[in-house]
Amino acid sequence: LLDELSKFFRLLSEPARLQLLCQLEHQGPMDVAALIEATGFSQSHISRQLGQLQRAGLVRNQREGVRLTYAVADPLVPQLCNLVQTSLRQRLEQQLQLLQSALSSQSAMPHHADRDSKLCAVCGRRFEWRKKWKDVWQEVRYCSERCRRRRGVTDQQQSAC
Repeated sequence: LLDELSKFFRLLSEPARLQLLCQLEHQGPMDVAALIEATGFSQSHISRQLGQLQRAGLVRNQREGVRLTYAVADPLVPQLCNLVQTSLRQRLEQQLQLLQSALSSQSAMPHHADRDSKLCAVCGRRFEWRKKWKDVWQEVRYCSERCRRRRGVTDQQQSAC
C-alpha cells in the first residue's frame, strides 16, 4: 500500500502533469491541441504525460470522431488538489502574518537616528554601531583599528575604535 501511495504522489510531483490535471479539471475535457494552446507544452510532452496519467487511472480519454479528448477520471485528484491548496494557502497566510507582525514590532522598537551604521572613511565598508561606541558614535569614522591606522589617526581622535 505504501508503495502504491508513493507512486501516486510521485506521479503528482511532476509540475507538467499537475498543470495538465488542473487544466482538465477547470476547463473540462480537452484534446491535445487545446492542451498545447493552454499550456505551451509540446505535443510529444503532453502525450507522454497524459499517457502516464491515463495508465495510473487519473485521466481517461474518449474518441469524438477523429479527436481524442481527455478528462479527469478520478474524483480524488481535484479533491486532493483543493485540500493541499487550501492547506498551503493557510500556511502561507500564517507565515505572512508572522512576518508582518515581526516587521511591525521591529519598527515599533526605538530607532536611534544615525546610530545604526556608517560607511568607513577609509575602505567604504558599512559598519554597525557597537555598544563600546555609545558615547562617541558621532566621532567614529573607521570600521576597524586597521582602517584607523591606515589613515594615521591618533588614539585621541578616535579612542573608542
